Amino acid sequence: MLSLLLSYQHLSAQNLIPAPKEIKYLSDKVVRLKSTDSKVIPSDGIPNEQYTLKTKGGKAIIIAQSEQAAVWGAATLRQLTNEEGYVPEVEITDYPAFPIRGFMHDTGRNFREVELLKRDIDLMSAYKLNVFHWHLTDNPAWRIECKVYPQLNDAKYQTKGRDEGRFYSYDEIRDVIAYARLRGIMIIPEIDMPGHSAAFVRTFRHDMQSPEGMKILKLLVDEVCETFADVPYLHIGTDEVNFWNKSFVPEMVSYIRAKGKKVISWNPGWNYKPGEIDMMQMWSFRGKVTPGIPHIDSK
Repeated sequence: MLSLLLSYQHLSAQNLIPAPKEIKYLSDKVVRLKSTDSKVIPSDGIPNEQYTLKTKGGKAIIIAQSEQAAVWGAATLRQLTNEEGYVPEVEITDYPAFPIRGFMHDTGRNFREVELLKRDIDLMSAYKLNVFHWHLTDNPAWRIECKVYPQLNDAKYQTKGRDEGRFYSYDEIRDVIAYARLRGIMIIPEIDMPGHSAAFVRTFRHDMQSPEGMKILKLLVDEVCETFADVPYLHIGTDEVNFWNKSFVPEMVSYIRAKGKKVISWNPGWNYKPGEIDMMQMWSFRGKVTPGIPHIDSK
């Protein structure tokens, strides 16, 4: 019994990551987990990601507000279970403080294999991060398979020594989206525009803000929106660039919204007013909150 108690010490509420909102010990017993039952029962007025986990008599029951919340309940149960398969008898209720809890990979600069992305998604899910921000284009390369302009994936237009010629196929992208969804995670793809677009300029010999560049970019956006058809957001960057075409950002936001996507933009970046963008993401101490616009704080 002493060995079980020693092995159980790490299962206290203080060691759960993230710490749950409420935890109640039902006994001082440590019992072997024999079965798990999960039920999704939505209720009005309760946060969408809330769940209650109860372990008693070797049985674990998860009552969740959504499929995503059920994933979080299972993640907590895994943390509670020690190597011998024992759990404390507890009742835990938890829900997140923030609706977006994300992690970004800049694969536009540095390509990562799909299996590595999946490994990171598993880790995110274990700690209840719910957004994978996939930065897919940047100066070195355009990492999304392009059928309308296949030359955009050609290594000769990409930065040497920066994984040139590497990009994600449609099938790989859809595989990652489905993999993440099963683990409670939403993908937010980013197509950086009009800055961080040297790969685009090398390929087409046009700035994104030019009339020719905008025509090409809209066809690329069509393809991206089709590839990420089940994803609600598209991040468009807009950081660290000189805006010489003042109609570029409003026109691209309207174009993307017309395709049923909500649009996110970096802050500092384009200067939006409420209603002109769906969400902004602060990346620097210089970022300032605009009342009426939801913000993601990544400072």
